[in-house]
Amino acid sequence: MRRLLARCAIVAAGALGGCDSDPAGSVDARADAFADAVDTHEAAPAMHAVVIQDLWDGYCAGPGRSRGADIDAVELVPGGAGASVFLGEVVGEVPASTSPTPPSTDPCLNDYDQLDAALGPPDATTLFPDADTQFVSLHGGWLAGIFQGAPRIEVGDRLVVHEVGRNVGGNADSDEPFALLLMTDLDCAGPSDASCSFKVGEGYGVASFDLEAMPF
Repeated sequence: MRRLLARCAIVAAGALGGCDSDPAGSVDARADAFADAVDTHEAAPAMHAVVIQDLWDGYCAGPGRSRGADIDAVELVPGGAGASVFLGEVVGEVPASTSPTPPSTDPCLNDYDQLDAALGPPDATTLFPDADTQFVSLHGGWLAGIFQGAPRIEVGDRLVVHEVGRNVGGNADSDEPFALLLMTDLDCAGPSDASCSFKVGEGYGVASFDLEAMPF
């Protein structure tokens, strides 16, 4: 199994930058660790980044083209009603393939493993586009990102995850589950940072999360 680990950014208005190698690690365990560790902070840590963790169960009985949550974009609405901003830089770990579910022997491939497809506003138009630029299929992995301008994420803000499914004509089963976390910054994606993120909630499809409180 090959996993894509990269950092991608919007380098100019309307232009996508390349994806560079980034020695980041998994964010799976940090939500539980955050509550225990936050007491060590002299001041409440500022949250500038989001994490989308796939909740795919790993079932794959055929070659497929995309599995798990298909992330088109993540939107921040300041105060729940301000002008929206979207991801301007992302890091993540997304498999290009996983083992099939027996008795299938075909590799479970991921045709949409490009992290930079999650940058900017939503643009997906179909579940199976010919190009891999409309969304990234997490395929059991995760992505983390900061918004354009790197605003601080505050209580009262709204976060909208644009996961591709029924919104482009798919059936109810095409909406896939994911978990949304907040974290301090993209350096938190490293394996040594076990206390800098927390879980906001879970959703599927196009899902909105109103931040009514922070855990400190």
